[in-house]
Amino acid sequence: MQRARQTAQVVAESRGLAMQFDPAFRERDFGVFEGLTGIEAQVQYPALFAANAAYRWDVEPTGAEPTRTVVDRVAEGLATLQAQHAGRTVLLVSHGFVVRCLRYLIDGLDESLFFSADRIANGSFLTRELR
Repeated sequence: MQRARQTAQVVAESRGLAMQFDPAFRERDFGVFEGLTGIEAQVQYPALFAANAAYRWDVEPTGAEPTRTVVDRVAEGLATLQAQHAGRTVLLVSHGFVVRCLRYLIDGLDESLFFSADRIANGSFLTRELR
């Protein structure tokens, strides 16, 4: 969360905005892959890496938060955010897997596209109007 908080702080201070932190939008826990580069994960956990375990609905790295659990958590956070800030503009700063979840939920993507839809690059933004 440190990078997301630092980014949010810079934006909030430059715009005079108040910041709130919501654990619903924390990054996914990738279990044994946490903190590893792709190469390190491949070397240390070759079977999980070969199975693409971090990017599937039906399997995850040992100790990782399942994809469905992350999506459900983000969906609850999004519903709360919408209820608390109805009709207002909100800036949400988060990490990549959470952005993937938001895009899936807001854009109504099919599960088959969850992992293959175009990614939002680091430092980029995605604008959506929620109703």
